[in-house]
Amino acid sequence: MTTLSIICAFRDARHFLPTLLGSLDRARLEDWELILVDDSSRDYPRKVIDGFADRWGNVQLVRLDESRGPASARNRGMERSTGEFLAFVDADDWVGPNYFADMLQTMRRTGADFGRTNQTRVTGTERVIHCPDDFRYDIALDPRSAILPNDRSTMVDFPYSHSGIFHRRLLDRGLLPMPEGLWTAEDRPWIWSLHLFADSYVRIPTNEYFYRRGVSSSLTQIGDERQLDFIPSFTQVLELLLGDPDLSIYLPKASRQTLAVVNHHLAEIKRLEPGLRARMLEQLPGLVAMIPAEHLSEQLRSLGVRRADRLRRYLPELHEL
Repeated sequence: MTTLSIICAFRDARHFLPTLLGSLDRARLEDWELILVDDSSRDYPRKVIDGFADRWGNVQLVRLDESRGPASARNRGMERSTGEFLAFVDADDWVGPNYFADMLQTMRRTGADFGRTNQTRVTGTERVIHCPDDFRYDIALDPRSAILPNDRSTMVDFPYSHSGIFHRRLLDRGLLPMPEGLWTAEDRPWIWSLHLFADSYVRIPTNEYFYRRGVSSSLTQIGDERQLDFIPSFTQVLELLLGDPDLSIYLPKASRQTLAVVNHHLAEIKRLEPGLRARMLEQLPGLVAMIPAEHLSEQLRSLGVRRADRLRRYLPELHEL
């Protein structure tokens, strides 16, 4: 079995891949494999990849005939993987030279199911270290212990598939694959599932994942129908909790997350074309109705007057709360 499988799902990333692959070249280990899943790129980057693949000899390139989105593409990469551990990278990001070695060392020492790192966010020439408010580093912990509190950024508010490492047993248990077919917010039900059902996790004190922000081709920057996938995504999050014995403990957190993301999309509604706006406003009441009234009222108050007023303006059913 290979020690580490690195999975990169991408589409139209020819200009970014040389930076990522160059960083992987500097960070590579003795026993690893790279699985590149091309989600039907229009700028097929085979020439960019070949030079590295010929030198490394352990690169799989999987090309999908039809674009299915990042979640499905990552799942196809997982199906091809042989590693005891798996890690994900995005094509427009890069890593530092000790990134994988540091993560593997911590995972072997603690025996955790998965590990999460900090990330360095890169916007133009600015670099800012970003991490949740959980500084219990280098010790295996119960993942449920990192869900709360409601009013602070925690590990379930840090849903990125990158910035971490995962033991293969999570894949064998069916916890690691992502929701098929979701184009955006695909990592929200995924991170909740990991924190609800995995046995242990560890915080790894490295800042060597460099997360490029503000990329114009990113799905978060594109105002088309794929943006509406936040609705089925958070529907899945709430469905996960509705069957959980600790529902009353964690539902306030999930409710707050849901309303905050709904507010964000309502604030950006003008970038959607009219038909898409109508579809979003038609679907939102069904999502919000999954939240019990007592939680809705409490979380509306916690969001503050400005965001609560925006939600009430677009969702009349909230007027009385």
